[in-house]
Amino acid sequence: MTMKPKGSFIILLGGLMAATTASAVPVAPVAGNLYVLEHGDYNVSYNNPKILAITPTGAVSVAVSADDIKAVTGKSSVHFNDNGLAFDNAGNLYFTDSYSDAVLKLSAGGSLSVVASETAMESDTGLADVAPLGIAVGSDGMLYVNEADNDSILKVNPITGATQVFKTEAELISGTGLSDVDVDRGIVASANGKLLLSTDRDGDDPNAVYSIDLTSGAISLLTQDQSNSLPNYSPSSTIDELHDFMTLAPNGDVIISAEDPADAILRITPGGTVTTFLDEATIESQLGVADVEMVAGLAFDALGNFYLADEENDHILKWVVDDLAAGTIDPNSVSIFLSENDAKSALGVSGIDYESGIAFAPFVEAVPEPAALGLLGIALAGMGFGKRRYLGLTRDVGSADQGSSGQ
Repeated sequence: MTMKPKGSFIILLGGLMAATTASAVPVAPVAGNLYVLEHGDYNVSYNNPKILAITPTGAVSVAVSADDIKAVTGKSSVHFNDNGLAFDNAGNLYFTDSYSDAVLKLSAGGSLSVVASETAMESDTGLADVAPLGIAVGSDGMLYVNEADNDSILKVNPITGATQVFKTEAELISGTGLSDVDVDRGIVASANGKLLLSTDRDGDDPNAVYSIDLTSGAISLLTQDQSNSLPNYSPSSTIDELHDFMTLAPNGDVIISAEDPADAILRITPGGTVTTFLDEATIESQLGVADVEMVAGLAFDALGNFYLADEENDHILKWVVDDLAAGTIDPNSVSIFLSENDAKSALGVSGIDYESGIAFAPFVEAVPEPAALGLLGIALAGMGFGKRRYLGLTRDVGSADQGSSGQ
């Protein structure tokens, strides 16, 4: 009897899963896909915000539509403007919406729900108003949300939705020693139990990146500007708006956008040394474009390739990994991973607008199959050979797994 290759069963499983999720939205997250909060069609007053799913080959589709979100929030619109999204290790996607001011969840199974509504968060915390923007999943499994109206950090239970103020503005100022803090987009969680955040206000207020220990609550400055220049950074040009999106490199360094006038993406080591990761002028030259805006989402995939949502041209840009362990990329490898025109054509829309976060769906350990799939589970188990099974894919044990919010 001729045996079929082991991979045929895995491909079949993946095909069956795709068939069950591709017919309608919301669609369950797929491991390795890039998820993007897309602001909507700017030609018709941003009337169609959505969450896009982009495959490793650049194929794009709608994972969650505006109608899906409005159906669960009960609101008349959706706004993705400076909003964040983050995955937990189980493959659930959490995100914020600035119209409903809610925290929402797209489960690994494909169901969409409100984790915490604006009204519930205000009731739980006693705050008069809340405006959730950036979001991260902590190593403790809790959601940590940048709340812009009160410059506070909220802690949200992803199961019950119970919300508390994790850090007030006064506590952040006291803990950092800064004259002011601006809680906005920049937040990411590390695997070693810390939150990393950024702060900036226009004018003379300080730019800084700081950490919060989730166990002790201790706040520590990672780096702070000195006369509007970051220490250990060359060139020592003025750096403004250091509150844009941030992520973690595979080696744990902070990667963050710095807007006017530096127009660069910076790398900040755990010791606080700041270097240029990518600069705008070089990217513009390599792509042959007049301008790029590096203030929207940024993320690494499981292999260490780097992706950036270009707000100016509404492209998704990609750089190829150089050294995964060192968290470096080839700065000369930039390419347009998904162009605005290709996205518009695939989605049948007249405009694309990236102003919010991006994140990769993690590779998740397979859960025990239900009874209906028992025989298939036995067949798969019999073809072990030290492999893990992930959502229709196989990977060697020990290969790089995608992390949660920061990737």
